[in-house]
Amino acid sequence: MSDQQTREQEQAAGRKKIAELVKDIQFAMLTTVEADGTLRKIVEEFAEGRHEAQAQFAAAEAGTGIA
Repeated sequence: MSDQQTREQEQAAGRKKIAELVKDIQFAMLTTVEADGTLRKIVEEFAEGRHEAQAQFAAAEAGTGIA
């Protein structure tokens, strides 16, 4: 195998690993851990306007909370 082929294979493996990490990060950003250890997606809560962070964001935008 040539050096070029080796580099291409390493780059492909690197791209695959980055894609996997991005998926893991996206999942982590969209979930929270409950006290009992279960995972809960917060996307639905944001969509329905009932996630606690939304009130914090609104307060910050209004200048009444921590920005």
